[in-house]
Amino acid sequence: MTMHERVMELCGVRTPVRTSGRGPALLVLEGANNVEGWLPLYDSLARDFTVILPAHPGYTGTGPAPWLDSISDLANYYLDFMQSEELSGVHLLGLSIGGWIAADLAVRNTARLASLTLVGAPGLYLPGCEPLDIFLRSDAQFIDDLFVSSDVAQAAKARALAPEHEDLLLQNKVTTAKLTWQPRFYDPDLRKWLHRIDVPTKIVWGADDRILPKAYADEWAKLVPGARTSIIEACGHVPQIERPDALEKIIRTFIQSRA
Repeated sequence: MTMHERVMELCGVRTPVRTSGRGPALLVLEGANNVEGWLPLYDSLARDFTVILPAHPGYTGTGPAPWLDSISDLANYYLDFMQSEELSGVHLLGLSIGGWIAADLAVRNTARLASLTLVGAPGLYLPGCEPLDIFLRSDAQFIDDLFVSSDVAQAAKARALAPEHEDLLLQNKVTTAKLTWQPRFYDPDLRKWLHRIDVPTKIVWGADDRILPKAYADEWAKLVPGARTSIIEACGHVPQIERPDALEKIIRTFIQSRA
């Protein structure tokens, strides 16, 4: 499938949007430190879905977003995004911090959603199970923390730490700190309202996630009505890079079972 890229202006911010494929809309909300761009996973999914990958305002080369103060602001932004694009029956896929945004969005309004998939999503506080404090790690250490496979980590470092990505990484880190510094990577109010999510929900986690231990998967499943969990073995925090085939199979099976 051919990937098309355009720049859209919404809420006063110009952001790139990549699209490919055909079929039901699969809106992908990426993680906070994504400089990988369009992944092979999205090409595979584009055989059966219209894959839509927008850049988050404030991230990855977008313009400034003066209104951006919290994850909830991004949740509201993507509600406006779906309305602006006239999307309906959307399968919403949130990866890492994109999962937090997706859950916050679904708490607010699921009218345009057909399903929700959260992959390694922060946003919850789990006593006795602290997440890794990524702000205390160097860029290279953080990338190592993301993966089980050292070979995959080395390849990811070669891509992400290339000189041409230096400004993007800095922009992403600054925006992430602004949104998640205090409280660190969770919203104390989010868990109170997860019962409002009324679309089929899949929780996906890497069995060896060092950023957010897989105990968080059980907590999400406990709080979101009817949610089901899939654990990917030999996988860290970013299955879309480390175990894309396994993640693709989970996504397809889940969505097709709800068709």
